[in-house]
Amino acid sequence: MKDNHTAAFYIITGLIVVLSFFLLVPKLASRIFAVKRKIEIDNFISAIVRQRKIAGQQFWQWREFVCPGVISFNRDGLTVNQPLVNASNIQFFSYYSCEHLNSYDGLVSHQNRISSLIDINRLKKTHTLVQTDDLIVAQDKDSYLIFFILPNHQMKHSIGFFDYQEKDKQLTSERLWINVTEIKL
Repeated sequence: MKDNHTAAFYIITGLIVVLSFFLLVPKLASRIFAVKRKIEIDNFISAIVRQRKIAGQQFWQWREFVCPGVISFNRDGLTVNQPLVNASNIQFFSYYSCEHLNSYDGLVSHQNRISSLIDINRLKKTHTLVQTDDLIVAQDKDSYLIFFILPNHQMKHSIGFFDYQEKDKQLTSERLWINVTEIKL
């Protein structure tokens, strides 16, 4: 009888550990449970709208946890297929993709503002949740759209692709970090 209780104890404990793992590990939980992913997305968007700003490093971490994906990097530039972006003034260097999210990172000169880099006429077809000089968050029926420009020092803390001191100093100095992200609902 004691062996049955011991076996039951280990089985139940094992199930609790496995279930806790699936529910509490953010990458896994948001990948398996669509409701969890939707809550994470909505909470993140709500925080951005409420604060009217975005933190670059938090964005990169959030993106990886909500939708683990693949990143492509090319310091010489990537071609962008995002119809809302006027890409001629942007040097995109990375593309992050996963099942529910596409995100581009690039560099722009200091004189650019987000409104000069986005096709505002096409953006008018969406519902703008927040718009500042450096941030636009919009929503259409199928997705959230996030466009932001941040200072170079935030990019240094978030993106480790460049050698900011030596090799890539000329490429990255006096430039701003731009991100264009589409989150599919």
